[in-house]
Amino acid sequence: MLTARGDAHYGGGTADGDDIFEHGSFAVHFSSRDLVDTLTDGWNLNEVHAFEEGEPPRRMWRVTRTLPR
Repeated sequence: MLTARGDAHYGGGTADGDDIFEHGSFAVHFSSRDLVDTLTDGWNLNEVHAFEEGEPPRRMWRVTRTLPR
């Protein structure tokens, strides 16, 4: 799962570049749909599902991919 740029925490904390922000003791890399597509290049992209969980809601991408045969 990838944290989406639309997440409430995007842009907060300490910026480390390349859409990475430190929040407390965690560094979170926020991902756009374009990045999802780039990361799945050469794979069969079975599903990309945007969803929210927790409070405040975390916006995430669930990506299902398989190697081509």
